[in-house]
Amino acid sequence: MINRLTEYFGTPGVPPPPENYWFVHRREGGGWTVTPETAEFIDGMLDRRPSPRWIRFMDVFGSDVRVRTRSITAIEECSNDQRARARAFWQKIQGEGDDPTPCF
Repeated sequence: MINRLTEYFGTPGVPPPPENYWFVHRREGGGWTVTPETAEFIDGMLDRRPSPRWIRFMDVFGSDVRVRTRSITAIEECSNDQRARARAFWQKIQGEGDDPTPCF
């Protein structure tokens, strides 16, 4: 059924993922992908004293987000270089499966 509909309506365009982005984690799980500028804005709002009860921002997909500050648990950077280092690290760790020495 879906395949027949795409013949008539086409496949909606999905924007390419940004090369460098930040992820805002929420206490309830999940979160939002944001630009570095938005992450800096959110970080500044969280550093305010007293901190605001709500923060409003836009994610990379254009969604308007309004969230309570106490629901934000972390802001995590995810750059090209960082992702490459993480991949190399995990590949190295997986290659050490034959090593009987525990890592602790």
